[in-house]
Amino acid sequence: MSKYLPAFALIAGFCALSAAASAQNMSYRFAQTAAENVAASQRYDYLLETSASFRHYHMGKECRPINDASLNADCLASFDRFEPWRGA
Repeated sequence: MSKYLPAFALIAGFCALSAAASAQNMSYRFAQTAAENVAASQRYDYLLETSASFRHYHMGKECRPINDASLNADCLASFDRFEPWRGA
């Protein structure tokens, strides 16, 4: 039994550390005022229309999980329909 004691102590220590880490307070702020929400939405739309890397990243992020080819194509086309490219 004594040869297993260090392993049990190590496992107990990891469990204690993980419990302490998961109990820490998160400082995320979920609530936005209406004005903050509008400003963030306008910034997102502006960046989609003017920043090629931002647009490419979000097209992939939002459309890649769609497994149906037709729906994926519609998703990609919606970027041109609702936020047309204005970049250089």
